[in-house]
Amino acid sequence: MIKKNENPSNGLSQDDKESIVRILLEQKTIEKILLFGSRARKDYKSTSDIDIAIVDAQWTDRDINLAKDALEEKIKTPLKIDLVNYHGLKNERLKQHILGDGQVLYDSRKNP
Repeated sequence: MIKKNENPSNGLSQDDKESIVRILLEQKTIEKILLFGSRARKDYKSTSDIDIAIVDAQWTDRDINLAKDALEEKIKTPLKIDLVNYHGLKNERLKQHILGDGQVLYDSRKNP
């Protein structure tokens, strides 16, 4: 269960972030997982969604859909979880925003 405001920086507890990473890594290997949007910018509200980007060229839209289903099934929260495939995005401004403001939840180069 996502715990409210346990971490004032992004509203997610360390346990929540670790659960998200674990569930995503159970699906397929990943280069990098980034938290972006209002939670990464630290201007979120208690009802703000959780925006997560998968940065890995091997991930397909099908992989994203399966991973999102797994997150929604295993993480009990009323908050919406948005999961995007960074390499599948067409909007260059959004891609820049994700890389510029995103908080790294997992990086395979640092967490082999």
